[in-house]
Formats: sequence, C-alpha cells, structure tokens
Amino acid sequence: MATRNQVFVSYSHADSEHLQRLRVHLRPYERESRLALWDDTKIRTGDRWRNEIEAAMGRAAVAILLVSADFLASDFIAENELPPLLGAAAAEGVRILPVIVKPCAFGSMKSLFEFQAANDPNAPLISLSEAERESTWARVAQDAEAAIREFEAKATEAAKYDPYDDIVFGDFGWSVELIGGEIRDPKMIGGFDVYTYHHIDVLEYMPLASGVLADIANRDEVLEAVARRFREAGWEGDGDIRIMWVPPFAGAGSEDTYGVAVWFVKQDNNGTSYLASPVPLPFPRLLEQQY
Repeated sequence: MATRNQVFVSYSHADSEHLQRLRVHLRPYERESRLALWDDTKIRTGDRWRNEIEAAMGRAAVAILLVSADFLASDFIAENELPPLLGAAAAEGVRILPVIVKPCAFGSMKSLFEFQAANDPNAPLISLSEAERESTWARVAQDAEAAIREFEAKATEAAKYDPYDDIVFGDFGWSVELIGGEIRDPKMIGGFDVYTYHHIDVLEYMPLASGVLADIANRDEVLEAVARRFREAGWEGDGDIRIMWVPPFAGAGSEDTYGVAVWFVKQDNNGTSYLASPVPLPFPRLLEQQY
C-alpha cells in the first residue's frame, strides 16, 4: 500500500479556473514541503494517464473535490475517482473536502453530502465576492495542510506498535484457544461479568479482536455479541474491541490454566474502559464498579 501523504484534486476541466486559484493558495504550503499537491495537470505527454490517476489516488491523504454540475455529470469522476476516494475515506480516514464552485445537485448526492463542504452549497463560489472566494480558498488550503499533518501523525503512531507483532499473543494461536468457548457459542457472552474502569491507557498488550478472529468463520457474530454486552453496560459504541490477557497467578480462574481472555474496549469520547469476563475478576477496585 502506498504511503498517503498528498492532496488529490478531483475536478471537471470545465472548472479549471477554480483549480488554478486553489493551486495558488496551496503553493506556500508546497514550497515549505508541508504538503504535496496532485492534479491531472501533472500528467506528462506519454504517461499512462489512467495509471497515473490511480496511483495518485492511492497516495492521497486529502481529496479536494471541486463540485459543480459538470463535476457531478462526469461519468469518469463518478465511476473512476469517487469510488476509490470515498472507499479510502471509510477504510483509512482519507479526508474529503468538497468545495461547491457552481450551483449543482450536491445536496441530493447522498454519498457526497455526508462530507461537510468548505462553503454553503446554497452559496457556491461563483456567487460570492472576490474577497469571500479568496477567504474560502485560504480556509481550504489551511484545512488540507492540517489534515495532512493529522494523517501523518496517525501513521507515525500506528507504526510505533503493530498489534500483530505482539510478543505476548504471537500468532494469536493460544489466545484463540482461550476464547474458544465464545467462538463455539457467542450467546454465552451475554452472561459475562462487565466492569468499568477509567485509567487503562496502555493498550500494547491487547491485540485487536478483529485481528485475533481474522480467520474465524463466525467472527462477526462473536464481535457483535461482545459489542452488545458492552452496550448493555453503557458503552456508546466508539473505540476498538480488544482482548486482554489476565494470567492465572492473578487469581482469575484456575491456576493450572493459561489464564483468562477478557474482552476490552476503551470509549474514545471519555476514556472509560469496559471489560467483559467469563469469570468474576477478583480485583477490589473493579468489583466496586461491576455492572
């Protein structure tokens, strides 16, 4: 997978004048190497233009859409540019920045309207004064540069720790064995004890449950059963479900076992952690907060 570190501009050639103004506002950031811009004017004579566009989309951390009736009418944009860009937004967090340059049906396009436009769709750029247009372009350029920095920061943080290389869980073989009961009968998760806690910040030894269950046929059913149990306890649905290992000497379960696998999720919006365990956990501070 290509490194995503560029701004990709999707536009209709009928709106080239607006592309030129955007490029002017992005240029100071380019000069200082704070972002890299790609639009189809980068394609040189003799290049395989379709391959160049696909490669550029694969490098995009930010996609600026210059939306107009011509943009929405373009079959090439609708069939070749928007699907991979919107897919990357959903899967990898690529930022989509629509700019409404001319009156159009943007508000009726469900796949696009969910993304906050840089300007009011009822006040497209061509209806604004020059000062208002310039202010919009300046804001778009600032947002694009900030989004690039945010994307790079997330990529750097993710590179620090790969849960699939975790030395405790290794290839997940024995962790899968520990949750074998849940895999065989996800309904049992409904009876698990759930605890809440507010100061669990080190997640390095908690692999993502989706990774542990990657090759399990009923993975989605198991994860949904866990999520349901957490929601019953007050979880609001944000945060990644993980698996925490509690060793046998901690007093959880029988000491002649490998210990207990506890389902875990940390709610992003307030830091509350939820733990769902097949056996009662003996820790006093957790017992005070048992659900």
